[in-house]
Amino acid sequence: MYRINHGTAHFDPRSIEDVNCSEVPDADLSWASFSCQDLSLAGKLEVINGARSGMVWHWLRVMREMDERRPHIIAIENVGGLVSAAGGEHYRELHRSLGDLGYKAGAMLVGLS
Repeated sequence: MYRINHGTAHFDPRSIEDVNCSEVPDADLSWASFSCQDLSLAGKLEVINGARSGMVWHWLRVMREMDERRPHIIAIENVGGLVSAAGGEHYRELHRSLGDLGYKAGAMLVGLS
């Protein structure tokens, strides 16, 4: 859908697994929308380290490698299962990792009424 709306000239189709921090431009904001199938109530409710949801750790690796170039603001988008599954342990693991990088973090659930 992104390619249809915005074209492909600036689009990098590689997996985050293959991205090196030196290839990432300086930015004020980094946004991570990682796959939710492993955390979704409609899915398997596995773990944040699942094959799909575990991609967030590669994004965090890039953020860690950027060191002083790291964006000041990050946003992570996923399903409510990220904060509710396993009694919230998946989110707490991610929250601790963000804190280790110096970020102040909190969850916000946005839903339709």
